[in-house]
Amino acid sequence: MNPILINIIFSLIALMPASDMRAVHAGFFHKTMENGTADSVSGEIYIAFPSRTYIHISDPIEQIMVLTSDRMMIYYPKSKKGFDYLDGSPLSTSWLMALGKGTIGDILKDYEIERISSSNRGDTSISVWQPKENKKKRKLQIRVFEYDNLLRKLVFTNDNDTLATNYYDDYVEIAEDFYFPTKIESINNSNGEQYRETIRFDNPEALVRPPAKIIDFHFPPDAKVKTYE
Repeated sequence: MNPILINIIFSLIALMPASDMRAVHAGFFHKTMENGTADSVSGEIYIAFPSRTYIHISDPIEQIMVLTSDRMMIYYPKSKKGFDYLDGSPLSTSWLMALGKGTIGDILKDYEIERISSSNRGDTSISVWQPKENKKKRKLQIRVFEYDNLLRKLVFTNDNDTLATNYYDDYVEIAEDFYFPTKIESINNSNGEQYRETIRFDNPEALVRPPAKIIDFHFPPDAKVKTYE
């Protein structure tokens, strides 16, 4: 299973959260649909700022995933097997802060993606963005749909072909001026095939500090661990 939400939105630079919130916890149900085949997993997730995610999958197979800025650990408690990936792939939890605070536009600017137009459709504001380096070619574009200052939809296009569409719904305020989307859906189109991913979150809550098991996770001494660099 891919890291929760990492495929939903691109990796962003780390931002410290407002007030004293240092983590978010929620139950989740994650479903994918590809070529008529559906798969699903469920469990709980902790997203700790600025760059740590802990995922405990309880169904269908118990599994623990810990993701940091330079490491991914996967552990199967029943078989006591572990996999340790030291690939240095970037991970940031700042996408959640940008999402919850309604600052997606500011983050796009940090990545030299500029706004080229903006308009309103009823109560929804729509802005179109593209990388500065593609200004002449005007191929890749991102359409951002916002309502009540919160992101509702992202549409990625290339030469007017829709590559992916992401939806963010059912926001819940879990901290002062911080809203958590309890439903996220992504539809990706590639080579005439469609991949759909839906995530639902239950009872999201803001935490002053994540539990020790999140920060101090390590493989048990009797685990059989394979390491990949």
